[in-house]
Amino acid sequence: MLLNQRVGLVRPNEQKLQQFFEVILFSNEFYDYFQVASDGGDQGNISPNKINEYEIPLQPLTILKKLGRISKPGGCSSSTPKC
Repeated sequence: MLLNQRVGLVRPNEQKLQQFFEVILFSNEFYDYFQVASDGGDQGNISPNKINEYEIPLQPLTILKKLGRISKPGGCSSSTPKC
């Protein structure tokens, strides 16, 4: 995890979107992006601008609703910092 003193909150308004964002936020791509984007010495800092610049490949809501349930790839769980 790349957290120091700053905290970001992603709060989707639908349960299906929550599962989708959980998969994105615990992905290797998300982790790697912030490894590169972090500033600072031994412990990286992530600015709110860097968080806002991260592009999430969001499908249209109608497609997400049709999926019904989004399963996590590779048995990842929310307690796994890097899947």
